[in-house]
Amino acid sequence: MDIHIMALASEPSGWRAARVSLGGSLAFAALYAYFELLHTSGSVSLLVLGAAAGLSGVAELLPKNRRRSSCG
Repeated sequence: MDIHIMALASEPSGWRAARVSLGGSLAFAALYAYFELLHTSGSVSLLVLGAAAGLSGVAELLPKNRRRSSCG
């Protein structure tokens, strides 16, 4: 069980992981815009997922002195 906790609380990996998260955030925003503008049926869940992915990407880009350990 400790292995899973360590994987969740590992040191951020910088731009490599942030690039994927930020790209996913843009993809979710684009999907929302497409469905909202063309079909007037945009789902709020796409915005929530996009915001979560964006925040994850920003967290990966924080400088080392601003990162906090979730384990103590």
